[in-house]
Amino acid sequence: MRDCPNATMRELLPDLMHDRIGAAQRAELRGHLAGCADCRAELLLLEQVRSSVPAPDVDIERIVGALPAYSARSVWRRPPSSLMQIAAAVLLLAGGAAITLKARPTQVAVPRPDTVQQVAAVAPQAELAVGETLQDLSDSDLRVLLDELATFEAVTPSETEVVVMPAIPARGS
Repeated sequence: MRDCPNATMRELLPDLMHDRIGAAQRAELRGHLAGCADCRAELLLLEQVRSSVPAPDVDIERIVGALPAYSARSVWRRPPSSLMQIAAAVLLLAGGAAITLKARPTQVAVPRPDTVQQVAAVAPQAELAVGETLQDLSDSDLRVLLDELATFEAVTPSETEVVVMPAIPARGS
């Protein structure tokens, strides 16, 4: 039954049957139906199907009566907006980072001394191999340690050792 080349008019047939089109479109469609046997046959088929299928009995008042009464939600019970969630997450992360950094034991970077004077300046912060700091030593023990350090020759890592190798005579010479 879809032999009518005017698809626009054919698609308006259900709207005409259910009275959902304006007066101007209805008059145009009625004029088309007067000259198109295919559209008249399709409209007749649509009306036959509609009359053969009973309309459901819907009790709208019973449905509306079963719905709960509307009440506005409290501001405190509303879900937080995404901006509030982001702000809370940032605060939580910043607080966690601050606690973590505060709880971490402080480590003092002790530079490698090159002279006895630098050892004397850094000595209160350095740690001994046995686990006690130089601050735990008495003044006399510290003087003994500094005197022993003065006897060492310090070689900085930037100084390289030059090794002289004997020349290997070339073959044939």
